[in-house]
Amino acid sequence: MAGSIQVGNVGTIFRLTIKDEDEAVVNCSTGAGCTAKVITFEMPDDTTSTKNASYYTDGSDGIIQYAATTGFIADDGDWKMQGRVTIGSAIYYSDVIRFNVEPSLATA
Repeated sequence: MAGSIQVGNVGTIFRLTIKDEDEAVVNCSTGAGCTAKVITFEMPDDTTSTKNASYYTDGSDGIIQYAATTGFIADDGDWKMQGRVTIGSAIYYSDVIRFNVEPSLATA
């Protein structure tokens, strides 16, 4: 997530690293038994949206990501996001990341 994020952006990549309680990166690859990977977003109006995530590489680096689709980034203001993966009976989370979405003057 480099640069500013604006209302209406499509294709913006949101990336998170999953770590365990000791701050070690979690291998969340399919080979390690990962069965679910999602990123939950909290919008400025306090509603949430959970999106299926993909791997940045193969998951062994603990990084998951989501690419914004048309209509997803609809509100300007303060947003939050947090990733979650399930490996067997264990569930791991990323840190909660805050970011700002700027209004857009241009429309599609």
